[in-house]
Amino acid sequence: EQERVQKKTFTNWINSYLLKRVPPLRIDDLINDLRDGTKLIALLEVLSGERLPVEKGRVLRRPHFLSNANTALQFLASKRIKLVNINPADLVDGRPPVVLGLIWTIILYFQIEENSRNLEYLGHGIGGSVSSLDSVGNQKHGDLKAEKWKQGARKTLLNWVTNALPKDSGVEVKDFGASWRDGVAFLALIDAIKANLVNLAELKKTSNRQRLETAFDVAESKLGIAKLLDAEDVDVPKPDEKSIMTYVAQFLHKYP
Repeated sequence: EQERVQKKTFTNWINSYLLKRVPPLRIDDLINDLRDGTKLIALLEVLSGERLPVEKGRVLRRPHFLSNANTALQFLASKRIKLVNINPADLVDGRPPVVLGLIWTIILYFQIEENSRNLEYLGHGIGGSVSSLDSVGNQKHGDLKAEKWKQGARKTLLNWVTNALPKDSGVEVKDFGASWRDGVAFLALIDAIKANLVNLAELKKTSNRQRLETAFDVAESKLGIAKLLDAEDVDVPKPDEKSIMTYVAQFLHKYP
């Protein structure tokens, strides 16, 4: 279930960037559509503003796929994003844990860390541009660094949310899971960014689903925040943390 929600969120996140490309691109299947590496490279180009060499054409075969995947991984390594125990073949073979892990690392770096550099005033930077992805296996050192990096990003984002929400809002966010289930935190965040877009008092009388749908619709139409989540995936006992972090990180851009 967690994997299903992550695939959906990450696909939406990738498309929100690929649509900015000229000409725009999109993916429908996260695992299969990234296998030849062309769209992965296109995504990295949009995110970084840099040009990367790419093998493209009508007849691409496995060696071309591997070359593209290698280009993408080398580019990430050049950004000091440490990719532990991941190789081009894993991407070309479409191994879901590896693909999801890679996209999460890209989100952490480009969406959360890049934005959190603007948050130095919180005094909780993520600490160095070194992330680590240990996709498979038991490389303890890699695991430890990956966990430290992830917790750093999580803490930075959580601190930002806590600071962004007005003290008198009565909204307490303790995590990127159950705290968001009823939709009130999303609405309060929208209200903190721009007043009078939502009527919190009225919406508190409605259901979780209605609040979530209203928040996602208003954030998209009024703040230009891509709708990455579906209400039914958040209104569950344990919402997917990575999906909620990915969505909430978009609000960083918009905060005055």
